[in-house]
Amino acid sequence: MFSDQSAVAPMGLDECRRLLRTEPLGRIALSVQALPAVVPVLFHLAGDRVVFTVETDALFAALTDNIVAFEVDHIDVETHEGWAVVAVGRSGPVAGDAPLRRVGDSEGALSTAGRLMGISLDRLSGRRARGRPTAVPGKQGAMLSGEMASLGANGSQTPA
Repeated sequence: MFSDQSAVAPMGLDECRRLLRTEPLGRIALSVQALPAVVPVLFHLAGDRVVFTVETDALFAALTDNIVAFEVDHIDVETHEGWAVVAVGRSGPVAGDAPLRRVGDSEGALSTAGRLMGISLDRLSGRRARGRPTAVPGKQGAMLSGEMASLGANGSQTPA
């Protein structure tokens, strides 16, 4: 997420948990039929578990008893500062009446049409970045710290 590693600092567990509560949208990374998939979801944090709804049978099946990653981030486009929190844990159906609202959210924050799924927060880590534009050879303007880049065949840096 952040290309200038000198401006990146790790965050503690308490700050990671606090920041998970500040954004409504996260991304689940999982393997589906041996291929990587990333699925955006509206979620809330219920104790030590991320909870969200799933509407399709295929996604429900893929998330049942699986190990997945869950990522949430925020970038300030004006200051180029931001953070990313990544959780790794087991996903599966949520039994019983888990709370369906994040603090301050309206009743409709999560869809009631789908089935509840959860991801345990077995591993939790985060990074905070001080952003600043960095020049990219051959590209007019600047590449922002959150923009992806890769090395070209001749070793020059090019946008991904």
